[in-house]
Amino acid sequence: MLSERGGCSKSSVCRISSSRRLNCRICLEEDNEINMISPCECRGSVEFVHERCLQHWFEVMHTRRCQICKTEYELEDRGMKPYTEWTLPAPLSDDWEDQLDFKCALFWLVFMSRITYVVLKHGITETRLAIIHIVGGGKLYYLWLLSFGVNFVYYSMVIYAVLKRWKETNSVYVWKNKAAAKKNN
Repeated sequence: MLSERGGCSKSSVCRISSSRRLNCRICLEEDNEINMISPCECRGSVEFVHERCLQHWFEVMHTRRCQICKTEYELEDRGMKPYTEWTLPAPLSDDWEDQLDFKCALFWLVFMSRITYVVLKHGITETRLAIIHIVGGGKLYYLWLLSFGVNFVYYSMVIYAVLKRWKETNSVYVWKNKAAAKKNN
């Protein structure tokens, strides 16, 4: 029985709803606490977020760290998406430098495949002699070898970053709810 002021009477038991209405810090829509997660150490009005909003934010920003409290988000990897949903590898950003690096890395991958084929077919000694014949001997050969090594390391790092981003994009993740984990402990 409710009193005239809208509160609970002394003889009745008031039930407080366990599902509070909260705002998602990404989309700012109001929702029940049940439909939201707390993926980091943030508290207050920025504590909760929809899992789908966090997934979209992750796909756009490509970082697993909260921009507010700097906590690393915990993800559970559920494997790869079905191959029919895979996307092709893409440059790391829309900057012209990253676009150029991506194209050069693809060229470098083809070039390294060709070098590997030649070394396997003709041996390292004949390949070395062929390179000396093309670029010349002496200092020019060592300069070529140094630039080859630097390019190999750089474009290997670019290819690694692109493939890592590709795997992240084509994987299925579940975000861990730190608030639920604290309640269980």
